[in-house]
Amino acid sequence: MKQHIFIFVLLAQILCAYPQKDTVQFQKKIDSIESIHQHIYELGDYKTSLNLHEKAYKIESAYLPKNHPNILRRLAVLAIENAQIQNTLAARGYIEKALQHIAKNPRKYDSIYCTLKFANGRVFQAEKKNELAAKEYDFYLKNSKKNQNLKFSALHNDHLLTIAYFYRLLNFDKWGYYAKMAYSNCKKPKFNNDLIKLKSLMHLAFYHFVFNQYEIDGESLRYIKLAKALSKKITKKSPADAIKAARYNRQFILWQVIAEYTDNKDPSVDSLANWAQETRKAIESLVEEKKILKSSKDVSINFIGAVDYFDFSKKLYWQHYRKTNSAKSIDTLLSLHESFLYNKIRNRLNTKKIDFNDIPTQVSERENHLLQNLFLKPEPSTNYSIKDWNGFLDTLKVNYPKYHGLKYGKVIQSIGDIQKKIPQQTTLIRYFYIYNRLHAFICSADEKSVVQLPYIDLGLYLDKYSKSTDIDTKLTLLHILYEKLWQPFAEKVQTNDVIIVPDQNLFNLSFELLTSKKVDSYEKIANHSLMAKHTISYNYSIYLVEEDKKIVDFKNDFIAYAPEFSKKMKRDYHLTITDSLQLDKSYLTLLQQPFSTRLVSDIGKRYSGDFFLNEKASKQVFFETAKEHKIIHISTHAEANNETPELSRLVFAKNVTNPLIINNNHLYTFEIYNYNLSSELAILTACETGKPTFQPGEGMISLAHAFNYAGSKSILTSLWEIDEQSSTQIVGFFYDFLEEGLPKDEALKRAKFKYLDTAPKEALAPEYWAGLVLMGDTAPILMSNSPSIWKWYVLLPILILIVYVFKRFKAKIL
Repeated sequence: MKQHIFIFVLLAQILCAYPQKDTVQFQKKIDSIESIHQHIYELGDYKTSLNLHEKAYKIESAYLPKNHPNILRRLAVLAIENAQIQNTLAARGYIEKALQHIAKNPRKYDSIYCTLKFANGRVFQAEKKNELAAKEYDFYLKNSKKNQNLKFSALHNDHLLTIAYFYRLLNFDKWGYYAKMAYSNCKKPKFNNDLIKLKSLMHLAFYHFVFNQYEIDGESLRYIKLAKALSKKITKKSPADAIKAARYNRQFILWQVIAEYTDNKDPSVDSLANWAQETRKAIESLVEEKKILKSSKDVSINFIGAVDYFDFSKKLYWQHYRKTNSAKSIDTLLSLHESFLYNKIRNRLNTKKIDFNDIPTQVSERENHLLQNLFLKPEPSTNYSIKDWNGFLDTLKVNYPKYHGLKYGKVIQSIGDIQKKIPQQTTLIRYFYIYNRLHAFICSADEKSVVQLPYIDLGLYLDKYSKSTDIDTKLTLLHILYEKLWQPFAEKVQTNDVIIVPDQNLFNLSFELLTSKKVDSYEKIANHSLMAKHTISYNYSIYLVEEDKKIVDFKNDFIAYAPEFSKKMKRDYHLTITDSLQLDKSYLTLLQQPFSTRLVSDIGKRYSGDFFLNEKASKQVFFETAKEHKIIHISTHAEANNETPELSRLVFAKNVTNPLIINNNHLYTFEIYNYNLSSELAILTACETGKPTFQPGEGMISLAHAFNYAGSKSILTSLWEIDEQSSTQIVGFFYDFLEEGLPKDEALKRAKFKYLDTAPKEALAPEYWAGLVLMGDTAPILMSNSPSIWKWYVLLPILILIVYVFKRFKAKIL
């Protein structure tokens, strides 16, 4: 009897510890998530895939004990997917959590432990610790052979392909061996995942392609043909499946074209045209795939792959141009280059929550709703979602073309007739790379050509220039850079005005400094540099070069923001924060900017404009007041983010009166798109505001581009951290010349010359003055409150009165 009571009590305790739940509903939720996850993962949307696994983990954790095999497997997968998007810290956390439970009974969890070893290898691989990764992968491969269920699963074969690709650059034989093993498993009757099979064929084709030094042999061609046939089968299933297969098809096309090109030592014009058309088709297939990429990591992965297509296609058009001298080849070549850069920008923006200022709320909500449901369901209903989405895009293109172009425009967009866009008496110079060779496109009313520049390790020279403290070394480098970057086409530049569109690391160079001969002092730079011969402005893209822009007559002339970061501001902030964990210590270290504050105050009074100083120059005040002024002037500090450029930011004053937003004083690049900042000119005299923070495959976002989208026609900005006092003097002179009615680029040039005429010898180094550049529209600004205009308002009536009196007096005499 006592035994029965004991058993009854024990059962009651178990039931209390694990209350009965609806097992059917639980399993339905998990099955639904697994189904959607598989679909999303195959599409390459790794961020959403990870989110789905995290959701499944929460559901399972609420239902199952912590050491349940399903929980442990889920932790292993979470570790793998975090490692895949470089979140190695999170990945290690999941691995350690799983190992804590396995340690209590290791034999029971052999297969899970094996998978955790693979996950650990994936983490080491992400950290570039190849020896440690290889050790973990070897353990996984050795022990996975014992598990037949694991051996023929899609997940195991995906792991095999990951390991195969890991060995691509480390051990060529192992790469081929594991790729063949994965494909062999895929051919087994038990295996039914066509995407993994297609991926296996791609690895084998690539292996043989590389093995034969980029020449198609019998084996690689056989695998390519098998892959194309399988791809057709997959494509017929649904539009979403077609997108999955498209990324592999693009790769096969590229390999085949590269192989044919490599095999042909002197390709004909027709062959070049055909190959170029094939690679262009592959590029255009990106337009569908990019719709589904939601995280910046996924976008990065996608466009790292796209680099090869764009670069090889540019190479083909360059060869075609050299054989035919065809202007059309130049246009297509430039369209490819500009399109790739533009797509990197807009796809990175697609990963951020941005409420674009020109888009109504209901349109944004409709867009988000469609995006959330697009491709989430693998059922036939997906077809309707895609049609619905395409209909929405058509409406968006008609009603909001600027927004549509930024987010959903064609992958390759024509540059149009660029000669008609360039202002009169102006030469456009667009630098661009094809692989590692730098080229220059020179275009004016009378000139249109492309020049391949002499090879130079530009990164090495620029780095040496920026780090050197020896004057003679710097001056020598400026002349060498002139010989390499300008001399090869100097005779083609016959105009005073020049627009330069740099590429990659050239964005960190002030071209005005390049000297046609070696000079022996900073004082002589002005007379022998490009600045002496030309008036130079800059731009980010040929797409942004426009001759005739719509003139908007803003009622207000000037508005400015200058948080001086005085000792009082920092002290007030420090006293307001009671919790030391919330204290922004970096804010307390910002250098004071008294010269900028004084300039803003003087110019504001001169133009009867609004200006906000010190604690009044907050982010909230900026967004409430900045829009629709002829000039928006911001004097502050900036922080460039090299890894994620859209997170670069301007620093405003802390709002100490509102504890809820006291630390919300950073204006991020991606936020600027949310607001209307229409102006003739935005002056950003913060450190590094215009620097594009170039990262290969990561995209080129800058504060200057954001201001351009928000409505600023041009931006006066700095390429590097510049001295506050000298930059303030130059900007002050710049305002003086603007009042005389000079174009913005000419006003800046004269301001620099005036600075050089007045500055002390120790402040003549280019670091003090050459970093300020003008980007965008160069037209003059007619300031309604300009003192010079008010002089005419006063003098003109007096002159009219004098003329009238003189005529009357003359008439009486006669």
